[in-house]
Amino acid sequence: MGFVDAKLYDEDVFYTNMHYTTLYLVGGEIEQFWAEGRDLAHFVSRIDFEDVQTVVHIGHFGGDAETYYPATKLSAVVMPLIDVMDSIKEQQDE
Repeated sequence: MGFVDAKLYDEDVFYTNMHYTTLYLVGGEIEQFWAEGRDLAHFVSRIDFEDVQTVVHIGHFGGDAETYYPATKLSAVVMPLIDVMDSIKEQQDE
């Protein structure tokens, strides 16, 4: 079984790899969830302008939960580029 076959074999694993955002927090905690693309796009644009707010909002897809993180507690944010790009395209089309 090749790498792609192994990653896409299970539908749940496929969606996790394609759509879930992973937050690595200072202290070693890890949170993983399907984040709202609009929030991810906003976060990326704030990084691009070097204007990250002291509290970062990244909501769960579909509004299941609203989550806020102090920027000083985020050590890394790994997000699906496809969701960010789709959200930016949707905003441009509005």
